[in-house]
Amino acid sequence: MEPFHSPTTPTPPDNSAPPVRHFDIALVHASVTYNRYGWHDPHAAFFVLQKDLERHGGLDSFVQKAESGEICVEPLVIRANSGESIELSLTTHPPFSVHTITKQISAYSEPCTIFFDDNLFYPLEPPHTFFPERPRTFFPECPRAFSPDCPRTSCPECPRAFGALLIEEAGTTFHDQYTGEPLPSGTQAVIHRADGTCFREFTLFVHDTALHPDPNNLAPDNPDAPFPGINYRSEPASKRLSRCEDPAYLFSSLVHEDPPTPLLETHAGDPLLLRLITIGPRRAPRHPFHATGMNWRPTSFEWIAPCASCQTFTLNQPYEAGDHLYTIGGHSCVTMGLWGILRVCGRNDKRLKPIQNGVHPTLPSISNIPNVPGENDVVRKYEIAVIEKKAIPRKDCLSHQPPRYFVWMSDAKREMKRRRAPAPLVLSADAGDWIEVTLHNCLNARTTADVPASSRRVSLVAQFLCCDPVYNSGLNIGRNKWEQTVAPGEKKKYLWRADQEYGCCLIRSFDSICCPQSDHLLATITIDPAVSLEYKIPAHTNPGG
Repeated sequence: MEPFHSPTTPTPPDNSAPPVRHFDIALVHASVTYNRYGWHDPHAAFFVLQKDLERHGGLDSFVQKAESGEICVEPLVIRANSGESIELSLTTHPPFSVHTITKQISAYSEPCTIFFDDNLFYPLEPPHTFFPERPRTFFPECPRAFSPDCPRTSCPECPRAFGALLIEEAGTTFHDQYTGEPLPSGTQAVIHRADGTCFREFTLFVHDTALHPDPNNLAPDNPDAPFPGINYRSEPASKRLSRCEDPAYLFSSLVHEDPPTPLLETHAGDPLLLRLITIGPRRAPRHPFHATGMNWRPTSFEWIAPCASCQTFTLNQPYEAGDHLYTIGGHSCVTMGLWGILRVCGRNDKRLKPIQNGVHPTLPSISNIPNVPGENDVVRKYEIAVIEKKAIPRKDCLSHQPPRYFVWMSDAKREMKRRRAPAPLVLSADAGDWIEVTLHNCLNARTTADVPASSRRVSLVAQFLCCDPVYNSGLNIGRNKWEQTVAPGEKKKYLWRADQEYGCCLIRSFDSICCPQSDHLLATITIDPAVSLEYKIPAHTNPGG
């Protein structure tokens, strides 16, 4: 069951007036804390529903609770159905002038995403999710909500406050995933379709360029130059490493605690839909999304405003309870805190409501669950090792640490004696095969001033391939209790499953996600079509033997 339906032919317009969904929105100013290390934005602005202000005792009480951490501030996400007209009333509050702006948005015949910020509303006419060949046209019709003297409003491409209006399929309802009650707004929701199917929907806002106009000033030393974040939250890797120097446990909640970035919780077998909205001008790079232990399929990419783009992903339904790591961007983004945890809860967890009438979906048979291979399944076995060669000083080399390489275990001693770098390691499998890889850590367990003992652990992290997140992900993530990394002189088996044809997939060690100095610990595995005939390697052979 896919959480994202293909578009249908638009119904002819009806003479009767479409239903109107009204939202009263307030623009609030407060100091927002991004993490427990005190990183905060003293000039933050964000949207809140007026009824949420009233529920918390008014504007002053809401601001006090937001600044104390009692309320978790997040970008405003509101939803409506196809065929409904939307009326948005925006009211600004002190310290700036109080005034109200009303915006009428005509009915949309198909699902789409509408972006709005403190400058303008950005409806698209027509919605471009399903018509990428048509030119993109934006219709800004509202004046700026800030005065010209407001801090950080000199750049029109960098909004301070932002939100999204999600147009869902006609007849859908939106519910809180913890209580099951109707949900007026929120970045996480359970969507019930008119045909009885449902899925979990997560919306993540990445606002590094929006809140960080100076790319050379990445440290939060200047209060007027905020730092990257996901939904006004971040968990910088540098701060975690200052508490525990071993990068093998950087993402472990057992050593640290759960990060303040959005925790995406689901049950096994639930369909998932992720909307990743990146705030920033078009010249800014788009950040790739990655989740360990599962594959994700992009369904659309669109510019929803001159300053924002939206990527939509469907994630494969996880069948094993455990924590997965999701990252947005590369080394520098993870270092600045753009990462989080996707937690697959057990069925005994009563906090998270089942998505469909209180009943969990039926899981497939054990042969289709990425846990253990069946009797008739093909298992390809490999043994590889991690070796370290003597560093050769070079003027253009950024790191003076000895380079590390993945090699076949049978060639480890011979490769360590050679001066030249070993050939890149390439594994092979077919779609539907299981891959069992035994990793040997052949590094010396030595400690020097430049190379701490904590950096001697290694692991295997496979891109796209399905695996049990508790035992075979290659990362110590969240509350997973099983050790995923390998110490010097030890070995560990990793079991993956190629559920479909992927072509070339990347294999790396855990430290390549957060430490750029491990660039040599890379390998690839080629996933060919099922029962491929050309260049097929028998399952019982070892290419390195």
